[in-house]
Amino acid sequence: MEITSIGKENLEEFKLFTGGTPALDECALGLIEEDEAVGALVLSEEDGVCTIESIFVVPEHRRKGGGTLLLNALKECGSEAGIKDFLIYYGEDEILTVFLRKQGFTCMKKAEVMEISVNMILSSETFQKLRGKEPEEGIRFLKDLSKQETKALQDMITEGGFQRDLLEGPDLVPELSYAAFEGEKPEGVLIANRVDEDIFVSLLLVDDNKQSILRKLLSAFSNSLIHQAKKGSVLKFINRNEKLKATLEKMIGQTFTASGQTWMGVLSL
Repeated sequence: MEITSIGKENLEEFKLFTGGTPALDECALGLIEEDEAVGALVLSEEDGVCTIESIFVVPEHRRKGGGTLLLNALKECGSEAGIKDFLIYYGEDEILTVFLRKQGFTCMKKAEVMEISVNMILSSETFQKLRGKEPEEGIRFLKDLSKQETKALQDMITEGGFQRDLLEGPDLVPELSYAAFEGEKPEGVLIANRVDEDIFVSLLLVDDNKQSILRKLLSAFSNSLIHQAKKGSVLKFINRNEKLKATLEKMIGQTFTASGQTWMGVLSL
């Protein structure tokens, strides 16, 4: 087996494996065996953050090292380009999860994607009580943190097993992203991203024993939604903690709907 770049001249050969035509900001690697296209990997990049959009090897050619060849080529390209992290998002593919772990990815456990209409949050009794309140003591916007505070917060996020670029994502909503500090020590963080018209809570990290910190973060976040969310938008988050989900539902006074399952893998070079 060998690796080749996918371009205009050979796109048709790999079209079934790339999920269609790769966008202009994506690069694609093809896998060939005996002059036959048998797999591909498609990668997108935005502001230095690379995401593997798809990786596929035809079933009859699996377990022959093709997937490893694709990822090794990806690692080599990333290393030469100075890329530090590769991300990959998938659904319920346990075989792929095992394979990626062997390749060095740190894979988060499979979890539900939960969602709720922002209008339901804004009309809730809890929101009506919070409306107009200033963030409580120790709760700060990410955009207002000093370099030293940002580094301390990043260390906490990394130690929690999450990737390092969450604080700098291009779709981050600064007016909805908060950190909780006790003096100079970070106690929790809530990071929100905008995906089309919807709001996605990409990280809500608080020690299980510090429910008061969690409530403060959620209060500040809820009160900012009225200014940042658009009519008809949806709030989503990945549920990796049933206790956290229960706290969210109790605060909002509404039940979230499960809209799918996902897991995330991060490879740091």
